[in-house]
Amino acid sequence: MAWLPYEDAIAGASEELALKYNPEWTGAGETRHPIWIPDVTYRYFESEDHEEYDVMVPFTRESWHGRKRNRLVEH
Repeated sequence: MAWLPYEDAIAGASEELALKYNPEWTGAGETRHPIWIPDVTYRYFESEDHEEYDVMVPFTRESWHGRKRNRLVEH
């Protein structure tokens, strides 16, 4: 699950703020991309179907602050 700072104004402003106080943060600049599946997976499994889709996840102010705080601590 990722926020997309170039597609959402709140995510973009949050990322700018995070980088202001932690310029070494490695989670910045996320963009849409296919989900990476390691090659070793195909030694054990055969892919029958693969879907990627958007899910709108509503956030309250408190839950967004908590998400940002947790992500900055992880990285």
